[in-house]
Amino acid sequence: MNEVTSFRDFCKFLFIVISVLALSACQLTGPKKEAQPVAMEPEPIEEAIPPPTDSLTPNQRVRKALQHLQQGDYENARNQLNWALMDDPDHKRANHLLEQMDADPIEYLGLKNFYYDVQPGDSLSLIAKNFLDDPYKFVILARYNDLDNPSKLAPGQRIRVPGVMRAKPKIKAKPKAKPKPD
Repeated sequence: MNEVTSFRDFCKFLFIVISVLALSACQLTGPKKEAQPVAMEPEPIEEAIPPPTDSLTPNQRVRKALQHLQQGDYENARNQLNWALMDDPDHKRANHLLEQMDADPIEYLGLKNFYYDVQPGDSLSLIAKNFLDDPYKFVILARYNDLDNPSKLAPGQRIRVPGVMRAKPKIKAKPKAKPKPD
């Protein structure tokens, strides 16, 4: 019986050694990596545009959108612009304004900028006209400066304007009028 017990002990020992070796071999190679599924780019979900509650022309809708944009009301402005495009898909101003609402301001206008101190009588549209050659770019300029409400621009406020400051034209002094002989 002594031989049987030692044989059983030997088998138990052998089983434990083989199990340990098998487990350690699995750790060295690691589990098989399954091919990761490639994430498919989701198809854009078109948001349902609520139907308009009034009957305006595309130009009237764009004017109404501009009023909303001046107040920082992007949601209502977007609705007006989308409704204008439903009636006139090629409406340039509506497309241009939506483009500014969706674009990344830094990519659209660039990193290079200078500071401008708002003067009395300035509006973001006037600044956009003077420095960006397009008064309607006030939308992207407001977003460039993180302004929630473009109509609340105040004299003395400092904003960033993309590009390089243009040299101011030198104003020539008018010659003094010569006194007329009597």
